[in-house]
This record gives sequence, structure tokens and C-alpha cells, in this order.
Amino acid sequence: MIRLLVSLLLSLSLPLVAWAMPPIVGKPDRDAGFVGLAVQGPFDQPVAVQSASEFEAMFGGFDGSLSNPYLASSVRAFFVNGGKRAWIVRVFSDKALTLIGADGATPGARTGLQALIPVDAIRSVSIPGISDQTVQLAMIDFCTRRADCIALLDPLSRDDVNAVLAQRGGLDSPRGYAAMYFPWVRFLDQGIEREIPPSGFVAGRFAATQPRESPVGVLNSVAGLSYNVTTADQDILNPAGVNSLRDFGSNGIRVFGARTIATDPEKVFIAVRRQASHLRASILHGTRWAYRVDNEPPLWAELEQAIDNWMLSLWQSGWFNGVQPQEAWFARVDSSTTTPGDIVLGRTNMLVGFAPLLPAEFVVLQLSIDRLADDAWLLVDGFE
Repeated sequence: MIRLLVSLLLSLSLPLVAWAMPPIVGKPDRDAGFVGLAVQGPFDQPVAVQSASEFEAMFGGFDGSLSNPYLASSVRAFFVNGGKRAWIVRVFSDKALTLIGADGATPGARTGLQALIPVDAIRSVSIPGISDQTVQLAMIDFCTRRADCIALLDPLSRDDVNAVLAQRGGLDSPRGYAAMYFPWVRFLDQGIEREIPPSGFVAGRFAATQPRESPVGVLNSVAGLSYNVTTADQDILNPAGVNSLRDFGSNGIRVFGARTIATDPEKVFIAVRRQASHLRASILHGTRWAYRVDNEPPLWAELEQAIDNWMLSLWQSGWFNGVQPQEAWFARVDSSTTTPGDIVLGRTNMLVGFAPLLPAEFVVLQLSIDRLADDAWLLVDGFE
């Protein structure tokens, strides 16, 4: 394709301008998706809001008469704790089928949680106050299929560790696209204390931290917790993949856990899961230009160089372990990753490995540009 363009320019006697390979840049990754009940506003449409006041102007404030009144306060907790933009889907009821919704394949035909499908920037998904197993399994499935966001699961009980452990036992996210938090939080919502689920607070912490970091730390505008998690409780909850919120007195009320509900040790840390998802999404997005270029060694060399350049900048910013670059990451795009059979299928395969900051094995991503796919690129992720 590039050679054809050069020949065309020369034949037209036009000045030849050198083609510059676009650099890879990190994709935005700070948005949150929320689904729930509100007193006003459009139904089953993802609406972006950038402040609590903007949410209230569109959807109204807290209304205790709603069967599940936690959306408004949870969105406010999101912004108070570092969130910058939230995508809101208002639904007709809090019944499981309505919350899960349906995917009609086009934006206007999607409802409930599925209305968030076209919103590319969300990196966490919450349905505040809903602990129904069917809904939470649907949230896990939604995030797993997207492979770029984490379902934030609220606890069934506000004060019973055993009940929360039982709830956790009925859920599974083998690839690490879900995390559970306990207990509920006494939120100072514009001076009024309300006990609300933790997912909105945690979504704020997700938005306030880079993907390489664990979304932990002190929560803002919190008066207390519905249950005092002890060290003994922590020792039971943490290995089970339930992240605790804990009151440390003068040191604040903190998110004190950063694990997914995966059982695979490679996928148990939220920071590793987020980091891998961010690298995957950014590399695939940043190499879309390549699907129109001949699938030959010159292209492979350019792709490998583009990935190396970006990974070097991340390593210099403290994203990876490793004293030397070769200890921190590698990128390979050559005849060993893209075979003659792959070329026939229109695929260019990229192998990218990195050493995460948290204790974990070297993570390896297998990414594929697929010229025959509808959207021109495809994930084949070895970390998945």
C-alpha cells in the first residue's frame, strides 16, 4: 500500500512527503459507567456527566421513594473521590432483567447495562446497591467480553462477613474483570449522612489512580462504615478476594484491598489486570493504521519499533519493574509471531511482555491485527 502511494505520487510529479508512523499513546481510562434508578432523565441511554451538579440537573438528586435510591449518592461519591466523568444509564426498574438489559446491536436498541457497550472510555462499571447474583454475573460477563473494564460488586450484607463470603462463593471472574468491596459507607452527602454501597467510592478511586497503581487510599466525605472490619476479618476476606474498607481513626477510612475475584494468581491483583488491559487497548488502538499496510517484514519492524518506543516512555515513567529496559518489557513482531498461515488469514501478530510493579510473573500479551475482521483488529490475549 505504501509502495503504491509512492508510485502514484511520483507519476503525478507531486512532491513526495515522508510518511511518519504515528506514535502509540495511552487511551483514556478514567471514566466510570453507572446503571440505576433516577427521578428524571432519558431511559436506556448512556449520558456523560462531569460533575454531581450536572448529574442532578439531568437526572435529579437523592429520592428515598425509589426502590433503589443509591444511584444519585453513589455518583456524587464518585466525583468527591476523584472521578472526572461518569456515564449514566437510567433504567425503568431495579428488576434483574431490566438492569441487565438487552443488546439490540445498535445504540438505540440497547437497554440497561448493555447501553454502555458503545462507550469506549469506561474502565469500571457499577450498579449501586444491587447484589443480585444474576445481575452481578451479568456485570462480570459484560466486563469480560469488553476486556477493558472491571465490575465493582456491592456486598449483599452491610455487616455480616459470612454472608459476604457466601455471596463471593457464588461469583467467579476467572480472568479478573470483577472486584468486590465490603462494607457499606456512611456518606456525608451535602451535609446529610446516608448509608450507601461502596461501589461509587471505589469507582472514584479507580478514576483517581493510574492503571499501574492499586485503587486504594483514604475516602473523602465519609462519616463511618456500616461494619468495623477487624484484622481477623481482613485475614479471612482478603484471601477470598473481598476487598475491605477499614477505619483507621485519625489515618482515615480507607480502601484496604486491591484484589479481583479471580483465583488465578496472575490475575488476582487489580493493578496488574488494569495495566494489562490498558496496554492491550492502547497498542491495538495505536496500530490501527497497520491493517492497510502490506503484511511484510518492513511493517513488522515498524510495529515493533512503535511498541518499543511507547513501552520505553512508560518504563521511564515508572510503569514497570526492571533496572534495564530488557528487564522491564519486550516486543516482538516478526516471522516467529506471524507465520505464512497468519499472512493468508490477514493477521499480524504482536507479542508484548512486561514486568508489572506488583509481585507477579512476567505478563505476556498476544495481540493480533486482523484484516478480515469487521473492525480490522482483534484481541488474542495470552494473559486472558
